Amino acid sequence: MIKALMKKQMSEIFSGYGKKRDGTRRDKRGVIVMSVLLVFFFAYLCVSFYFLFGSMCKPLAQVGLGWLYIAIGALVAMIFGVFGSVFSTYSSLYRAKDNDLLLSMPIKPRIILFARLFGVYIWGLIYELAVMIPIVIAWFIHGNPDAFGVVFTLLVTVVLSFFILVLSCVLGFVVAAISGRMKSKNFAAVILSIALLAAYWFLYTKMLNVITDILAYADRLASAFKKALYPFYHMGRAAEGSVVSLLIFTAIVAVLFLTVYIVLSKSFIKLATVNKGERKKAYREKKAKGANVNTALLRKEFKRFTGSATYMLNCGLGLLFLIVAAVAIVIKANDLRMLFDALFGKRPELVALVLTVIICFMVPTLDITAPSISLEGKNLWILKVIPVNGWQVLRAKLSMHMIIVSVPTVIVFVCAIAVFRLSVISSMLMIVTVLAFELVMAEFGLFINLKKHSFDWTNEIIPIKQSMSVALTLFGGMALAGGAVGLFFAVHKFMSPLVYFICICVLFVALAILLFVWLRKKGATEMEKI
Repeated sequence: MIKALMKKQMSEIFSGYGKKRDGTRRDKRGVIVMSVLLVFFFAYLCVSFYFLFGSMCKPLAQVGLGWLYIAIGALVAMIFGVFGSVFSTYSSLYRAKDNDLLLSMPIKPRIILFARLFGVYIWGLIYELAVMIPIVIAWFIHGNPDAFGVVFTLLVTVVLSFFILVLSCVLGFVVAAISGRMKSKNFAAVILSIALLAAYWFLYTKMLNVITDILAYADRLASAFKKALYPFYHMGRAAEGSVVSLLIFTAIVAVLFLTVYIVLSKSFIKLATVNKGERKKAYREKKAKGANVNTALLRKEFKRFTGSATYMLNCGLGLLFLIVAAVAIVIKANDLRMLFDALFGKRPELVALVLTVIICFMVPTLDITAPSISLEGKNLWILKVIPVNGWQVLRAKLSMHMIIVSVPTVIVFVCAIAVFRLSVISSMLMIVTVLAFELVMAEFGLFINLKKHSFDWTNEIIPIKQSMSVALTLFGGMALAGGAVGLFFAVHKFMSPLVYFICICVLFVALAILLFVWLRKKGATEMEKI
């Protein structure tokens, strides 16, 4: 039974990459394309971390602080691994769609929990290895560990993955326990997750500062690890071949894992099945407010978006980026003006173009429409039986996306125009270009999801975070924005920034119109045939 449940978890994790929209297996070419993209992204992370950490391995090893190099790398890997898996912990452990079904079967809850934890473990392991593989390679090359050191380094890397699992479960448990006692559970989960994200970036920024000063303050840092980060100290010592440190580090992680597993086993059923904290409402007779079809569909889309913490976090996190960008523009106004003047001189059109491209890079992180069709899931029949056509359904999803995205974007516009004192022409070009690009991304998300939809998911994180439509929308949008930058450097010698700006604006508007026409006609037809 455990084997079957673990196989099920693995199939859910990779279902978006190995299956087509009708549930059949993807052809070899599709699997190869997806595999190449995933390998490329993983390799990019590995190379980045190798250059980040590789330069300090040899100097630390030469002064007898090789363990400190491993300890610092492990700490960063832990932060990266927890960040990569904690967002899926809450929904996959406690809010999985088939929890009730599995609990109704003659399966012990601890077995179900074990299988769920296996899925969380895999995500944390993937993110951890993206950091630890280059760190270990640099350690083997420049650290010159003995045979015990080589073997122990590999062992502690595996043990660290269970430490990441423990932290992910603890944070997921906190989110489940707190949000379960609040009326607005989804917003509570979003707020807690954003707080976690802010803490992550704060620690990551501090870690980068520490890394730049490691060689100068190695002794102080080593002392800090021995006192405040005891498990990582022994992990580093184990990588140098210490048997005692290996046993201590393994014992610490084992005790923590068993403790967390026992606590989760006792609380799993309660957290997975009971809706806590919802206030009982007394019935009060009141008049029902009617609404036309389009308003009702739009209201449905907003409720679907705000009714899922996973949906808001993964597809709406770009809203936070835009707001932070607006605040940063205001707070760092003088510094930014000086920087842009130094880089681009007194050329407002070029400044407006650069600001536009920066905003466009953030827009694809708001891929709200990309999983919206797949998220209908088993409720798709409702749209089939009510008297609405395919275009009305698509228009509601499109409208919801644009309403949500446009508000913070306008705030960024106002701040940028005021701080950089852009001309009327530059301001209008920026506004039209970015709004057209946002519309293109919203339409493209619907277009891809119509082609690559899937309704057989058991956990909503699969269409939201692991689907082909989301990946293509996210990376395709960034590639389009990046292509606009690359093309400018290719033509800037014989084309002024203003002319190029106009061309980009016209291009995005044309793409928006073409996709709109396709969705209005062929897209609506495909939606009705699903």
